[in-house]
Amino acid sequence: MKTSQRIREQLRASDGMTVRQLSDALAIEERHIRHHLSKTMPDAYIDRWTESSHAVWCVVEVPPHCPRP
Repeated sequence: MKTSQRIREQLRASDGMTVRQLSDALAIEERHIRHHLSKTMPDAYIDRWTESSHAVWCVVEVPPHCPRP
């Protein structure tokens, strides 16, 4: 399974996760998580910030008829 798909499934199963939480859950380096979230996953977005200024990422359910960005 592709890394972006693994990240997407993990985020859909939660109420959002930080890069560190994703890295721990999936055993993938944080820099790779950041790359996929910002470069290869147009459905990922920052939902909120933690008190220690870490971004909490989520993914949106994209309708099948939606054009690519």
